[in-house]
Amino acid sequence: MLRLFIIIFVFFQGSLKSHEIKPAVLDLIIENQSISMDLKLNAEIVLANIDASQYADTNNSPQANIYDQYRSQSTLELKDAITNHWEKFREKLYVNFEGDPVALTLKEIHTEEELNLELPRETILRVELINLNKPFAIQFDKSLGPVVLRQFKNFDKQEVLY
Repeated sequence: MLRLFIIIFVFFQGSLKSHEIKPAVLDLIIENQSISMDLKLNAEIVLANIDASQYADTNNSPQANIYDQYRSQSTLELKDAITNHWEKFREKLYVNFEGDPVALTLKEIHTEEELNLELPRETILRVELINLNKPFAIQFDKSLGPVVLRQFKNFDKQEVLY
């Protein structure tokens, strides 16, 4: 009986974390005349309007079914959804130079096919700005949940500055 309990516990333990929301990661690279920002996140939570500051698992959100629909899309379909709903993502990331807001334009989308639909899929959204050689600020909407900020020396991302 104990063995059966252990097997069931181990089996369900994996599914308990199946739709967990990972922190977003922003990689910042400032080179010469450009500022590049790669935002790595689970794009499906933004598309489904799930507030990652309130939920640690998408299954607990009222929008879980919408999330699952986006999660079942192919990478090509997901990229199209991101492009068509870019304003949802743009609202989550606020950049300003000395208080003047900057309109962010999506340059690239990278996403990997994760065949196991129970696991979160990571997507990288690249935004590039002209470096105005002025102080700038980056703010994140709280609905993204925790965000890790890293600054790299250049695009090979071998040397971390911050």
